[in-house]
Amino acid sequence: MNQRTFLLTVLLLGVWLLIGCGGQTAVSPANPLPTQAAVAVIETAVPPQAAPTDSSEQPAQPIAETVTPGADAPSPAERPLLPRFSGSAANTNQAAGLNAPPAALTIAEDAPGAFAAAVFTLNAALPAEPATAVVLRAPTPPLTVEQAQQLALRFGFNGPIYTEIYPDIIQSSANLPADAAPPPELRQTFYAFDGPRTLNVSEGVAYYTDGGVSFDYTTPLEFAQAAPLAEAFLQTRGLLDFPYALQPGWGQEVFVLRLIDGRALAQPDISVGVNSDGEIAFVNYQVVGEQTVLGEYPLVSAEAAWQQLQAGITADIVAEIAPQTAVAPAELATGFQYWPRTHPSGPDVHLYAWPVAFAPVDGNGPPRIQVLGYALQADEATLAALAAQVGQTVHVWGSLDSAANVLSVAGWEPQPALNPLFKTGTIQRVDGQARLQDAQSGETFILPDTPIDVAEGVPVNVVAWAVRDAGLAFPVLDWEGIDQQMMDTAVLPQVEQMGETAVSYSQIVIDDVALGYYATADAEAALGTVWQPAWRFQGTAVSGADNGDRVVFYVQAVDPAFWRP
Repeated sequence: MNQRTFLLTVLLLGVWLLIGCGGQTAVSPANPLPTQAAVAVIETAVPPQAAPTDSSEQPAQPIAETVTPGADAPSPAERPLLPRFSGSAANTNQAAGLNAPPAALTIAEDAPGAFAAAVFTLNAALPAEPATAVVLRAPTPPLTVEQAQQLALRFGFNGPIYTEIYPDIIQSSANLPADAAPPPELRQTFYAFDGPRTLNVSEGVAYYTDGGVSFDYTTPLEFAQAAPLAEAFLQTRGLLDFPYALQPGWGQEVFVLRLIDGRALAQPDISVGVNSDGEIAFVNYQVVGEQTVLGEYPLVSAEAAWQQLQAGITADIVAEIAPQTAVAPAELATGFQYWPRTHPSGPDVHLYAWPVAFAPVDGNGPPRIQVLGYALQADEATLAALAAQVGQTVHVWGSLDSAANVLSVAGWEPQPALNPLFKTGTIQRVDGQARLQDAQSGETFILPDTPIDVAEGVPVNVVAWAVRDAGLAFPVLDWEGIDQQMMDTAVLPQVEQMGETAVSYSQIVIDDVALGYYATADAEAALGTVWQPAWRFQGTAVSGADNGDRVVFYVQAVDPAFWRP
């Protein structure tokens, strides 16, 4: 793997970990799926940009006032001025409360010199229309318990709604020393639980996960199979109540793009994770209030936008790039492999962690306590006592049902002064047991649940919480993680410092031009976004010997006279 691809991949993973859904790269439309014949579905190897058709089966968008041909164009005084596109897509999306594109590296800020030397070539027709387009404001509704309850019912949760219990020192600055920094502002979030399924609802977004569904990005289900499963899941819950198109996300995600006058919004309203078995692992759902039509705005022509693009990628142009071919995980190796502890079902499981506590918002019933993601089952007095330990380490043990994600508590003890243990040695497997011989003390420990692919006889580092006498030949080491050096780090590729020259393209071939929509933060509203038209230029970026990276540029399409200063 060459160095440029390595650097792109590192940044790509960074954007992905920031949790993102968004940016797309264009390809040709595939045949519509039979489950939603009137909705266009796009298919490609990397997250594409949809070119969908309107769905007559979906609710109509708000009707905007139109500009009569031959009539005087509106003046800036007759329309609200609009926010500018600003910086990279990641910044624009973050400010708007949206997810950053998971499969796209935003270029405008991350590598400002990426296109400085690029020659732009147009290999597509420039649309002559439209001359005007509607602009809408999409508010984020205030977060309420009632909103959380309604969403919970739609996702199939019938139990109580909870809020998290925080340590006193976080909830109030009065509990901090006088010279300490104030605690971070807590974001109100409501929770619903049902076995391994969880729903958390914050202002503007709801996130559904099913801990009982395994999810591996390296073994994706074909989009043609995943899309109807995701669509059916959302339809049965009444979540597809707007015109939309489906398109692939990154890995095993299906994106739902809102259509505005038949044109797709760049950022997805909904992202659905479908595993290789066709099960729904997670849903990221944007909560949008009733939209307001700001008016029909005059647009700059596609020709003018093309000239602006050729003049240089400025802060007013959002640029994204996605590698056409995903990099194999083996190529990302850092020289180490890490195994976190996983606990199979069993009668004697020991957990060490801070408890996470949730209280019912209506004040009825006991708190819900989780340790390392497992819900604790115990009497109300025990649960109340554990809730008082929030912010401190506890040792809790009992019988674990990993399928239900529940630990039946047999006992617990506070461990406020507990510090991790660090052991180094080699693994030996004797009579079905994995044993660690500590290189410093020479002691031997039993390591329960050691993954089978941890090699014998190779030095490993082990992080643990405690040593227990379980009445066996050797003491048990309650470990948390194991890492193993896989190769000589001296032979690993050396990565230069990231900078403006980390990515540099020599040629950009634009093969598709269309008008779409882009969501930008609305500084004049406390919460919400403005959906405004953007000329979307998509094509292939070439750098040196590399070929095939897909790139998309969004040029603000509304006449600059209607931009805010």
